[in-house]
Amino acid sequence: MIYKPKGRRFYCIKFRFEGRLIYKRTKHTTAAGARVAESKLRTELANGNFGILVPKPRAPTLRDFLKNDFLPFI
Repeated sequence: MIYKPKGRRFYCIKFRFEGRLIYKRTKHTTAAGARVAESKLRTELANGNFGILVPKPRAPTLRDFLKNDFLPFI
């Protein structure tokens, strides 16, 4: 499903893939561009490229940064 949230600039896509709800912002301002983005995402999922849904690792906390990177350096 392609939709544009009220008051937002970009279109979003929402669908189920293997029982998992996929909700992503397409970063497209036209419905046609959003359809292309949805098609590309569905194709990549069908091909087994599940890495595109893996969240990015979190940034270290200040305490961890100081303990592991900064203090050993100085």
